Amino acid sequence: MLIPLRAAGALSAFLLITAIVQGQPARGMAATVTVQATDRDTFVPATITVHVGDTLRWINASQQIHTITDDVRRAAYAGDALLPAGAAPFHSGYLKPGAVFEHTFSVAGAYHYFCIPHEGLGMLGSVVVLPAGSSTGVAPAASPRATDATATSTAEQVVADPVAFPSPVFVTLQRTGAIEAFPQQIVWGGFPQAHYISSGPGGGVLLIGGFQNGMAYLADGKNGARLAAFSLGGLIQGVKIDPQGHYGLVVDAGLSRVAVIDLKARKLVRMIPVGKTPHNVTFAPNGSRAYVTIQGGRAIDVIDMGTLAVKRVIELPNVNGPHNIDLAPDFKTAWVRSYGQPDRAGEAVEVNLRSGRILHDSTVGLYHGGIDIRPLGSYVFTSNIGANDVDVLNPQSGLVTDSIKVGPGPHGIRESADGKWLYVATTKANTLVVIDTKTLSIVQTIPLKGINPFWIAVVGNE
Repeated sequence: MLIPLRAAGALSAFLLITAIVQGQPARGMAATVTVQATDRDTFVPATITVHVGDTLRWINASQQIHTITDDVRRAAYAGDALLPAGAAPFHSGYLKPGAVFEHTFSVAGAYHYFCIPHEGLGMLGSVVVLPAGSSTGVAPAASPRATDATATSTAEQVVADPVAFPSPVFVTLQRTGAIEAFPQQIVWGGFPQAHYISSGPGGGVLLIGGFQNGMAYLADGKNGARLAAFSLGGLIQGVKIDPQGHYGLVVDAGLSRVAVIDLKARKLVRMIPVGKTPHNVTFAPNGSRAYVTIQGGRAIDVIDMGTLAVKRVIELPNVNGPHNIDLAPDFKTAWVRSYGQPDRAGEAVEVNLRSGRILHDSTVGLYHGGIDIRPLGSYVFTSNIGANDVDVLNPQSGLVTDSIKVGPGPHGIRESADGKWLYVATTKANTLVVIDTKTLSIVQTIPLKGINPFWIAVVGNE
């Protein structure tokens, strides 16, 4: 049952009172217990015990869309949905911020549920329902993904064609906490929640964000050795190394700031306040400026790398959540992918970096994704994580001219330095798809050796 929010103030008070008072009341009466869906893509608490007849109330206490889903037909991963015999599946639909969903349990047993948009990121919950009046009797069934930090793909091994990898390519395996390096197909562990990744000049050093754990890591791009770790707090999103290899920037969406790391000294040197809920970052070719997408503020913040401060804000009032970004080959414009709703089309927008004028505003596939401009400038590619395809845009007209089916949940997307190959990471199929950019045809689909491939770094196309 979906319950609309009547007032934001009432919700805040309700959250506080419910969290403190309700808990687990004395048996003999039906209880209502509250779980929050958060901006960190987690359920709090993640595991809860109730009794037959009790009602669980989920509140979307975040600023994004979530679902409460226990239906094996909708799950991308085995074990993320689990129901005891005789229990009916449930699904909240897409919950906007502040919305409430309730479900009353009538069958004892173990339940696993998930959020559809963020299942690949590990947004999972468990409920143990005991018989009415009892305090024991049902043991929770372990999800196959509960221990997947060391999991590897059991699919038949496909050897990467070295011709399609003219320079090293690195893919983050978020749920495995690792990086897979191509063309060798070697997995380097030791990077919990590896999310976004950037390669320095020549691929000698890698910068990796740790997503929900608030960490950032430096790694040797030749052997995967971890060189340094930085505890930054917050919710870590995009990372980028400047073209000269001097600084690395780490976007902290939770605390609305950008961390500056001196790569040679391996030292955190500055925290730069930026707009609300920043997401990703890229550099001007000479490294003098950095462009930060401000997802919560509909803008791009421009950082002066000489003063390490925001020097200008490019307002994008009509762009729904500026998300990922890439610069055009002439470096005068940027293409920005929006962060929309899971069941709605997204936007790919071209903006003039000097004037702030929108040159193209194109409708693309579902939800959000990565965006990459071919080094030769003939195509713009954007992935659609809410679907199974990559859209191909003509940068002159802004029109979508083709769509390439790559598999469920594509997100990370990057071209080879020579522009001949496009790499796409599918978060739900756990594959790296290689596309010939001349024919726009898939030449290889490579099963990865870990779970939830999220982002891609390519040496020579930083």
